[in-house]
Amino acid sequence: MSLGKKIQKRREELGLSRDELATYVKISKGYLKGIETGQVKPGIKCVFKIALILEMSLGELLGGDDNNRL
Repeated sequence: MSLGKKIQKRREELGLSRDELATYVKISKGYLKGIETGQVKPGIKCVFKIALILEMSLGELLGGDDNNRL
């Protein structure tokens, strides 16, 4: 699963809107949408903030699987 799909899935599991997560991370909703759709590659600081808000480790968020090796 891609980074963006993992973020979207976890965000939805936690009942957060895209607006809410973007506000918490201090990025625009459009930038977050770009991350979730795979059009934007976020920097590590942004990924770290997202992981904190989504209560995930960086390993969980960035870890690849057989179909998506990082």
